Amino acid sequence: MSKTIELLEARLQEATDKNTCSNGRMSSEEEEIHLQLVRAYSKNASKNFADYSSLCYKRTFLHREYFNYGRLDDARKMYLAMEAAERKYRKIHGSNFMLDYIDNRLKKIYRTQKSLKFKEKYSDSLAKAYDTAARIKPRVYLRPTAEWYTDAARNLYGKKDYAKSEALVKKAIAKYAKAYDDEYETPPEIMTSLHFLSELYRITSRTELQLKALRKALSYAKMYAEWDCNFNRYIDKYKNCIKEAKATLKK
Repeated sequence: MSKTIELLEARLQEATDKNTCSNGRMSSEEEEIHLQLVRAYSKNASKNFADYSSLCYKRTFLHREYFNYGRLDDARKMYLAMEAAERKYRKIHGSNFMLDYIDNRLKKIYRTQKSLKFKEKYSDSLAKAYDTAARIKPRVYLRPTAEWYTDAARNLYGKKDYAKSEALVKKAIAKYAKAYDDEYETPPEIMTSLHFLSELYRITSRTELQLKALRKALSYAKMYAEWDCNFNRYIDKYKNCIKEAKATLKK
């Protein structure tokens, strides 16, 4: 590993440690360092398997982040870059054991690309369709309705249409609140949607509403933690987020 990559990885870890209250979304600083690492690993990726593997990991991470937060154009560009790198690697090393690995990865990327296009085009329509079905069979359809509303909200978030994104994620939260989970009663995804809503409030400088959404998420985390100790980490996470939001309010 070169000294440049070591320094960048160390900087990335520091940036990740600082970014504790963003609903899992990478910060602009993290994104920039990830992109710098992509460029650094790209230099020897076609010759060095370790650099190639790291490059695949970084691009996969960025693709997922872009995809999950509605930055579909950026996700598509990352997908195309991944495909090009893999084709180049296969051209050089196609006769060795990496052939099956690369073929499987390409198939996975193609499936992801289809999913990306599908969500971009139909998430809002599917949310409405499931919403209609939920009126007849709420136990079956309320949860997928909430999931599709969340996907549609993320797509709009990526386009910086925060007002429409907020309206849809509120619908998702309302559906989750009425849905039923066999293990936890209310589906735990409601915490993620509430945190996503708090992020929208943060971006639009509505700190009081941001705090309200975070406190609601915290109350759910405490409830789930009574049944499953794995949720204790969410309690700490939301408490830290509330602390940071309060600090912003005092400024």
